[in-house]
Amino acid sequence: MRFLADLVSQIAILAVLGYWQLVQEHVKSPAMRTRRQVGLANILLVVTLLFSFLLSFSSESGRMEKLNPALMDKINSIFTIQQE
Repeated sequence: MRFLADLVSQIAILAVLGYWQLVQEHVKSPAMRTRRQVGLANILLVVTLLFSFLLSFSSESGRMEKLNPALMDKINSIFTIQQE
């Protein structure tokens, strides 16, 4: 696990540099191909942030239920199916 944690930070830096290079290429030549690539990169960025946010709630649900039960009830009600 320690070596995996060491590797993740370097991969994150490479991902940021790659995204930055893609956006710079889009600014230089706003072709349709680069526009699609930037759009896909933005969608992947939002999905990654959303998943990390949801994983942070699921891993610490006991603590979150104790500290803010109203918020956890609202989040749980979003993901549960209401049966009549």
